[in-house]
Amino acid sequence: MMGRAMNMLYGFETMINPVQMNDWQKTQVGNLLKDIADNKPVSHAAVYNAYQVRNDPRALIETLVAHVSR
Repeated sequence: MMGRAMNMLYGFETMINPVQMNDWQKTQVGNLLKDIADNKPVSHAAVYNAYQVRNDPRALIETLVAHVSR
């Protein structure tokens, strides 16, 4: 799931109506996805939010964009 979300985030997988974000948000979400996948320390809120939408890569990206934008 993390791999698919990363592919969607960086445009390697086509998405209809891609998630709107700026470059800073994209970088932060990419870093979070990588850190979560590598079991590195990240905020509990980020892990909790990611877990809630773990089966939907688009929702995962949207949730993490909202998280980094707070």
